[in-house]
Amino acid sequence: MIIAICIAAMAWFTTIPSQKPSPSPAGSEDVIFRTVEGTELTVQDLLSQGKPVVIYFFTTWCPTCERDLKTLDEVYREQAGRVNVLVVSFDPSETAEQIKTYKEKRNYTWPFAEYNEDAIVKYKVVTQSSKIGISRSGEVVFSQGFGFLGTEEWRELLQQLTSS
Repeated sequence: MIIAICIAAMAWFTTIPSQKPSPSPAGSEDVIFRTVEGTELTVQDLLSQGKPVVIYFFTTWCPTCERDLKTLDEVYREQAGRVNVLVVSFDPSETAEQIKTYKEKRNYTWPFAEYNEDAIVKYKVVTQSSKIGISRSGEVVFSQGFGFLGTEEWRELLQQLTSS
């Protein structure tokens, strides 16, 4: 019974169409993220490099996140780093060490940050594998909850962000 409910929930979440929000400011009060290396980082820090930002909320145990991040990494490398990526834990029980091990095992070069309730509230995140796209001007121009993006979808999103 529980398995059937889980499968139904996953099917429902993956059939929700991508939300294309009207552009809205990411907010003047910047959330401070703590990276797994122990440094503090804000979205404004990333935007100050002149690149748009993708924030990806993940868990180390999420198979959709695993697949999604791998695909994002491939497209990110094709795009020669034209966007900044910040990966944030959605699971408050995951330690910085667990997240760091996950990152290092997969050779990801982006910053990974610990769970951050302020960010979850600010960006209205309700599940892992949520993606937020922020334009160079700091506007949230893309938001999607649970679900996998394929290679072409990631290319389109990164193209949308770099041309905005």
